[in-house]
Amino acid sequence: MSVRPGFEPVEGVFPVPPACPACGAARWARVRFFPLADRWPTRDVSILVRCEECGTRRFFLPSGAGVPLNARARTLPAGLRKLAARMGKKALVVAASGTERGREPNVISWMDWPRGESLELLVLWKSLEEREDPGRVLAEARSRLAPGGRLEIATTHPFALRTGSVGLILGLIEPRRIRLAYPRTRLAGLLRDAGFTRVSAGGVLPCLCMKAVARP
Repeated sequence: MSVRPGFEPVEGVFPVPPACPACGAARWARVRFFPLADRWPTRDVSILVRCEECGTRRFFLPSGAGVPLNARARTLPAGLRKLAARMGKKALVVAASGTERGREPNVISWMDWPRGESLELLVLWKSLEEREDPGRVLAEARSRLAPGGRLEIATTHPFALRTGSVGLILGLIEPRRIRLAYPRTRLAGLLRDAGFTRVSAGGVLPCLCMKAVARP
């Protein structure tokens, strides 16, 4: 592993990278350190690395454990809220931790997952990046959808984590909210492995949006 210039190693901190949850490889590059405390220098850090096999970005603690999430207040987009309300029990939205869910019973967090069956629409909104078991989550998502049902994912684009100090100023790098960020090709492969077809990608930085259909 090589340390990216500008993000120096922290004295006394020796990271132990775990295997990549997306592909199982244990070859990491572009090691970068981010403080988890207000003071700096500090040994309380999160480490961001890129898998050399599949390109997935991962935040982890020096011990190899996942970063504890620090949920911040979020608001579900009005259009998504209206869509979920209109579809009722046919749709389910798994929102990011800390999201204001209002009164919609079909907007949940991971604490309430899994829930619902034979769904026509399942949306993972800024929430897949909080999990470290993407294959398991997507397989479970497939089992909740009716044949031909649609899964939509909005997650952080991995290139948003390459913006360096600009990203820190704009708030794109969030070592206390994101655990994994997937390149389009890796996420598409995970979707197909889980039993989805007609996989498509879209979105602009800092978001990556994916759509997929549950295989009949």
